[in-house]
This record gives sequence, structure tokens and C-alpha cells, in this order.
Amino acid sequence: MDALKENRIKCSKCDNMFSSRDALSYHINNVHLKQTAKTCVYCGISCTTSGNLTKHIQQCHTDNCKVKCDICDKVYANKFILRDHIKIYHERSQKCKCEVCGNILVSKAGLRYHMFNSHQTVLEK
Repeated sequence: MDALKENRIKCSKCDNMFSSRDALSYHINNVHLKQTAKTCVYCGISCTTSGNLTKHIQQCHTDNCKVKCDICDKVYANKFILRDHIKIYHERSQKCKCEVCGNILVSKAGLRYHMFNSHQTVLEK
């Protein structure tokens, strides 16, 4: 556990410590700069950063898209992204919703990882 504490990055604007530069960036943008989520113009999904929005658009709304959802006809780059889409939007896996930022994760393991890296919180298994 001491190795985790040694590798943490301190916010220059407050005393909070973070496990990654991404977590620090998310914190600064949302707490200190009061930036809001970025919204996809194609489907309305909210992303926490511009980078996440760009990745989402590349994976879900480009000519590289090959796999179609039989339920809503949206097209995705591969079957794994389609599987996640179905779990989140059609099976409503709300049990994996982040209570801090509203992000929806596909699995409890994904939620634990997100909580630790984005919000420095450890969830019970």
C-alpha cells in the first residue's frame, strides 16, 4: 500500500492526491475549472473529457463501424463495444452507475476501477 501512496500525484490547487494524471486532470477540470461533461452530437451520450468524447465518436460514429445493434440500429466498431452498449442502454445495468459523476460502467469490476482511478475511492467487492 505504501507504493501506491508514493506514486500519487498532488493537485497544485489543493491537497488532494491522485493515482494517475488522468484522475488529476478530471479533478482539476471538474472541481477547479468547473467544466461540464462533453455531449456527443450524434447520440447525446455524455463524456467526462474531450478525449473520451473523441474516442467515443471514433469507436461509435465513424466509417469503421461494422456491427449493428438489432434493437436500435446504432452501429459500432466491434462486437465488444456493441455488447457494452446493449448492457448499458437496453439491459439497463444501472447497478454499475457511478454515484459521484453519473458515469455508467458495464461491470462491477469496471466501476471499482473507475472509482479508484477517477475519484480515489475504494469500493468493497
